[in-house]
Amino acid sequence: MSKDKPSCLLVLDANILIKDFWWKSETFNYLQDRMFLLHALVIPEISLEESKEHLIRRAQDLKVRMDEKPESDRLLGQYRNLYNRSYYSTESPEELGDRYEKYIIERLNSFNGFIANNAQVNMEDILKRSIKRIKPFNKGDKGFRDTILWLSVIELVKKYQKVSFVSENINDFADKSSFSLHVELEKELQEHLPEHVKFFYFKSLDAFSAQMDKDKSAGAKAFGKALMMGGYKKFELISWLTDNLVEKFSESSIDDFDGVQWAGLPYWAEAPRLIDVEELIGIETYREKFISEDVVEFYIDIALVGLFACMILTDNWKGIVFHNQVEMISATDYWTNVNIRSIGAFVIKLTFDIKSEEVLSFYGVPLESDFEKALEAIEIMIED
Repeated sequence: MSKDKPSCLLVLDANILIKDFWWKSETFNYLQDRMFLLHALVIPEISLEESKEHLIRRAQDLKVRMDEKPESDRLLGQYRNLYNRSYYSTESPEELGDRYEKYIIERLNSFNGFIANNAQVNMEDILKRSIKRIKPFNKGDKGFRDTILWLSVIELVKKYQKVSFVSENINDFADKSSFSLHVELEKELQEHLPEHVKFFYFKSLDAFSAQMDKDKSAGAKAFGKALMMGGYKKFELISWLTDNLVEKFSESSIDDFDGVQWAGLPYWAEAPRLIDVEELIGIETYREKFISEDVVEFYIDIALVGLFACMILTDNWKGIVFHNQVEMISATDYWTNVNIRSIGAFVIKLTFDIKSEEVLSFYGVPLESDFEKALEAIEIMIED
């Protein structure tokens, strides 16, 4: 994804990472498939360090138990889950921690995210917060780490404004009756946020998804944005269109197209057909929406340079088109078959399975003049 400044951030506390180190849960998969709902994923440095050390400690404990019972299938299963490997290796807990940190950074890079530096704090200010029990400090005088985390979040709010923060630590960050951000922390944010911008606190990623993707529209928009910024996972839309347009149009009910305005061909050319795609010169996606849990439909407006086969009712093809556009001429008594390099514009409707990363259906029509009319033509084609 692009490394432009993101418009929205999703900040994760260590407890979210510790709950699912390798992002294998249904919720993490849902959000990854939907590009985290157009949010750049951010992990504060202190959260990454805590989750990494927690993983190392678990691995150290597991190693001791496996040394005592090396043949235990149950412990081997725990090892595979903890190490995210299907086989047993000699990797040390510390090496596991380093691999995990690299994994998290790679994941962040995949979603336009980053590691946020810890806030630079004055120890006297921290002591005052502790003495006055200012949240996230609590009555037990615990909360140093959470205070550093919170001040790091505030630094992100100052720079990016639109921030969602997810932490299961409702004792220190939330109003336990409503699971909303604690009133003291809400007040602290006010001086850093414009009135029209809201800070969101969530106790889980499920709560984040429920709020931000109520009607699945955010996930669909994120999918469309990913397509236009290089591709969705391993699926590259431009490559797929270049490789499949000729075949898909030949399979559709439109073997030839009435009218030639869409192809930049002379008006007396008959039955033009696209036979080769040389280059896509314009592409835009529209109206993305999920029609089931994992299937999204969307429209594409494309312009291309390609080779078109058509017939001209004359044997004098010279002067009808520019000479350098012509690739092949085959004349008969009445018709001249000509392959002409020209431009073309189309509107296409695709359905796509985000799990299998496969196109499920294809419908396309030439774009002669009006985008809405092209959409209507596609719907008539589907009905037929």
